[in-house]
Amino acid sequence: FDTRTTHPINAPEVDTQGTIDFPRPFVSRPRLSNGFCELDISKDADIRFKSTMMYFTPEWADVHVVAWDDTTLYSAIDAVFAIAPGDMEYLSGEHMRNLLVNPDDPATVRVEFDRPFHTPPKVVTFFNSLDLDKSKGWRFKTSASEIDVNGFTLHLETWGDTILNSAQVGWIAYPEDETHIFST
Repeated sequence: FDTRTTHPINAPEVDTQGTIDFPRPFVSRPRLSNGFCELDISKDADIRFKSTMMYFTPEWADVHVVAWDDTTLYSAIDAVFAIAPGDMEYLSGEHMRNLLVNPDDPATVRVEFDRPFHTPPKVVTFFNSLDLDKSKGWRFKTSASEIDVNGFTLHLETWGDTILNSAQVGWIAYPEDETHIFST
């Protein structure tokens, strides 16, 4: 979902909403994962943005790209991955790190899969919500390590003088021998 399809970048909106149609209908509501692959945000305020998909059917999803408080979000591209409900080859989930609620919230957590894979899968991680203080540098990354058939270690890290208030990371795990998927 590209926010520039609903408004020009010189007319930012706090909540940009759009509907995406799936290439073909699913039998029932799909499992959805999403994350940002492009952002254009003003440097004049804290960085606060998120993507939500609260309403969706087998045919479409209602996507909201939201900025809050004084954040100016000019544009964003939010990638959406829809998984058929019965397709257990792909697993997905989310993890929230909220230092405003729990200052000791760890940067690294173990994620257990709903079911084991036959061999260690590949795991892709991505941000779908971020709240950073503007007074310092913005340095953040997410990654997966220690991947085995039962789960992986999720890293949601900052460094230097970055002040992270909260972040949410999504992840997708898929069989390592998939020939039609390319990720690093």
